[in-house]
Amino acid sequence: MPFPVLAAVSIGATLFSTYQRYQADKADERALKKKAKLLNVQAQEVLGRNVENRQLMLTQGKQILGQQATSLARLGIQATEGSSLSELEQSLSVLKDEWVRSRREALYEAKAIRSEASFTREQAKDLRGAMGIGAATSLLQGGINTYLSDRANINKYFG
Repeated sequence: MPFPVLAAVSIGATLFSTYQRYQADKADERALKKKAKLLNVQAQEVLGRNVENRQLMLTQGKQILGQQATSLARLGIQATEGSSLSELEQSLSVLKDEWVRSRREALYEAKAIRSEASFTREQAKDLRGAMGIGAATSLLQGGINTYLSDRANINKYFG
């Protein structure tokens, strides 16, 4: 096969390979960006579920306190002083502590998820920068290979 045809085939193959690599990198970048968005949604869902759980916890806590006050009233004990008031206050304190702990855990979980999303966005940004370098490197390597191949063919044909 004459060297101009070989050169054209080599250049075409290099361009096609470079284009395919660039498209694969773009697909990877899109996937990373989508993952980051999904992680942010997940973090919001964690916080949303926590609000719902804390609201339920508060409702249940009020019911328990109401039941305790009702039980004490049935026994003829005033829940406004002494050990009966102390018992209600302790129940309320436990409820508040659990509410705060639940909120803190949700915030930590959401923060961890958002950190992962941020890292994923950085990966996408780094990949974006590497795409141009990778494409240029592929073209340069293909050009060198074509030049060396052409040079060998020129010497072979025109010696």
